[in-house]
Amino acid sequence: MEPFAADALDIIKTCHDGLRSAVQKADPQALIWQPGPEMNSISILMVHVLASEQFWLAQAVGDSAERDREAEFRANSDDPTPLLRRIAEADADAESVLSRFGASDSSRQLPFQDRTVSGVWAVMHVIEHLREHLGHSELTLQLWSQQKAAV
Repeated sequence: MEPFAADALDIIKTCHDGLRSAVQKADPQALIWQPGPEMNSISILMVHVLASEQFWLAQAVGDSAERDREAEFRANSDDPTPLLRRIAEADADAESVLSRFGASDSSRQLPFQDRTVSGVWAVMHVIEHLREHLGHSELTLQLWSQQKAAV
């Protein structure tokens, strides 16, 4: 595995560990609780960020990938089992894809919104997006705990 890909995989798996921990700490109601209007539940955040990860890693190595981004934001379940399964699958998928990431993938040109990005950008985007939504999940869990304790 290329050094960049190995380092990226290490960070991605660390993020997955954080997502897994958030799901395991949350009771079922916490998984679907939305802290406010236009805010997402832990369940929605998990489905969204893992679908995005799968899409961008596939793009980074030239694999075809499709996603229904809108559906990701409707997938709200209080059952931790499918979320934990998705995280485990994301671990395996990331390892499989990044084991194939090579020099030609680094400079691969990918369309994104109104510009072109590289394969490296796609992998870095996966990492920053995972960290962002891991933080959202942790804060949502903290807010849930505080509001529950206040009752």
